[in-house]
Amino acid sequence: PSRRILTGLIGAAVILLFFIVYIAVPTVTVYMTPRTDPLSKVVNATMTNRTGSISPYGPQIAGAHTVVAELLDFTLSRDVRIGATGQIFDGQNAKGVITIFNRSPRDKFIVPSRFLSSEGIIFYTQRAVTIPRAIGGTPGSIVTEVEACEKDDVSCDCINEPEDCGGNFVGDRGNIGPNFFTMPAIPSLSPALYWAESIEAMTGGATNITKFISEEDVTNVEETAVYEVARLAKEEIMGLLEQKNKLENRSLKLLDDRKTIEVEILSIDVPPDIIDSTQAEFTIAISARVRAFTYEEDDMRSLLFEQLDAKVHPDKVLTKVKFDNAAYRIEEVDFAESLAKLAITVEGIEEYDLSEETVAGMRLVEKIRNRILGKNITEAEAYIRNLPEVNNAVISSWPFWARTIPGLPENVKFQVSN
Repeated sequence: PSRRILTGLIGAAVILLFFIVYIAVPTVTVYMTPRTDPLSKVVNATMTNRTGSISPYGPQIAGAHTVVAELLDFTLSRDVRIGATGQIFDGQNAKGVITIFNRSPRDKFIVPSRFLSSEGIIFYTQRAVTIPRAIGGTPGSIVTEVEACEKDDVSCDCINEPEDCGGNFVGDRGNIGPNFFTMPAIPSLSPALYWAESIEAMTGGATNITKFISEEDVTNVEETAVYEVARLAKEEIMGLLEQKNKLENRSLKLLDDRKTIEVEILSIDVPPDIIDSTQAEFTIAISARVRAFTYEEDDMRSLLFEQLDAKVHPDKVLTKVKFDNAAYRIEEVDFAESLAKLAITVEGIEEYDLSEETVAGMRLVEKIRNRILGKNITEAEAYIRNLPEVNNAVISSWPFWARTIPGLPENVKFQVSN
């Protein structure tokens, strides 16, 4: 029994001691979120593979920072497929019947005319007709056959010279259901006075297009070739860089701009006598010289970080650099001199340093600690939140019911939160 009593007394003493400490030594932790601000800078850089620079980031050419470049220069030989643009329509135009209405007090004579459906498909009458006048408020009407225009260009005269129309072939798109039609030739009077309706579907439309190589396809082959070779050259460059980076453990990246990737066509071999050939595409053999600027991505990032960090306020720290959003403006390119001048706009985020591990942070924390000692927690939070360096502040107290800041500075702790 005496051992049980002794154990109980010891437990009670521990609880009492803990309670006394709990009451007598209150503490608070101030959780502060620093204010963040956007930061940007334009960095002038010269990209070159010329040697002799003392520092890779030191000024060397025209006062700009130098980025060591690796100029790719190779010959690309490819067979390129060119799509034929000539088209022959071998399909059928949809046909059907419409009723043309006349709300005017006079008969209306119309030559073969066009009617526009709600889907934008043009149909035309194949003969001249006279639409009877309205009688007693009832519009006059006449039923006639119509045929879809070969192409969907509303401005063309598809009746006389359908081959001269622009737009796309209609074909099976002309198979539309019952519809309402206006007359595009007299937009100010249609559909107020003249319009048409169909109660049955248009049918018989079929799309069948034969491709052929036009004279324009051959004439413009060099222009098309340059575009295709530029695309192929970029694919080749990306493959070369991927292989080089993997084998040499590097971080080479392409300076991806139309000014910094040069494609010089050396030769184009076009098959003879292909104009008017009925085929969907033809193949040409191309040889081209390709030159492009590449650079070490790690070097570029180091330069951008260094330059942006130099602009940070003395009481702040650089917390983020948006490398992937950096905008590169090419000012000058000289492939003969292996030189490219560019202006790089880089953005980042700076925030006030609230860490007690730095001089600026320690100074601010001490200022806040001395100001809030003994104050009401709500009042202290309001004071801290109004500081220009702080975005938000929350104070956690111990014990939880304590509503004032302790009077002892060592009992006030600070923690930076995001």
